[in-house]
Amino acid sequence: MHDRRIKLKNGQILVEVAPECGGSLTRFDYLDGGRAVPLFRRCDDSLVAQRSPLGASCFPLLPYSNRLRNGRFMIGTRTMQYELNCPSEPHSSHGNAWTGKWCVDDFDESRVAMSFDPDSDQPVNYSATREIKVCESSLEIRMKVTNRESHRAPFGMGIHPYFARPCEAQIRCSLEKEWILDKELMPIKCVSNVRNPAMRKSARVCEMPETAAYTGDSTDALIFWPSVGLSLHCISDPPMKHAIFWRPDKQDFFCYEAVSHMIDGFNMSESVGVDSGVIFLESGESIAATWKFLVLSNRSQ
Repeated sequence: MHDRRIKLKNGQILVEVAPECGGSLTRFDYLDGGRAVPLFRRCDDSLVAQRSPLGASCFPLLPYSNRLRNGRFMIGTRTMQYELNCPSEPHSSHGNAWTGKWCVDDFDESRVAMSFDPDSDQPVNYSATREIKVCESSLEIRMKVTNRESHRAPFGMGIHPYFARPCEAQIRCSLEKEWILDKELMPIKCVSNVRNPAMRKSARVCEMPETAAYTGDSTDALIFWPSVGLSLHCISDPPMKHAIFWRPDKQDFFCYEAVSHMIDGFNMSESVGVDSGVIFLESGESIAATWKFLVLSNRSQ
């Protein structure tokens, strides 16, 4: 199977993109003299060759993020059903842009622009664009989604990066609230995040819960790896208000996903007292956001 990669390089940043595998990133390295330091995990080439983004370094979340209960939600009186795309789970995950083939519209040595239109049989008709750009010391991902339905519809977006070296990594962020999750990792209630004081100073990733869902005024974070002397300042604009943390046991990665809405947001958007983060777009209306990853020396913190 064809496995096309586009390499982007500028200054000390090297990124690779696989358009046919969900438009995923398959590499994000910092070039330091003669060494290439992975900031996102290196991809699993065998999975990417099969167009499975689960082997990628980072993939897009559209038109919703994370779990959607039973893959189902309502628009008015109509039931909308997404494919159950994670066979071991009863729920659907991450929408459909991450498993589709993105079209390359334009690229040069430091930038690629792509577009995506889902199959016509999908529950919600939309179009999306992404621009991935590398600067001398940063990576920027800009994503835009447009409602192509003839009626108002819910939308959400995010990205799913796999950060490298969880055993030594530390994270600094401020997230005031946490969602209590049930055994299927679906939200039950929102409470104060008791870890927030520690997270504001910096928390060791290996001491964080395996799976957690947070919300706050901003999900911006600083991730640092002492042994390589590098930090990654993760910023979203406009600020994403929800974050999913995932640190599977005995794996060489962890995920910190800055997203626009809570888990199962499409089904929680009408709940009293819940700020789900779901955005409702009228026909033809669009939303856009940018995620930026700025590489810093730990000496500059």
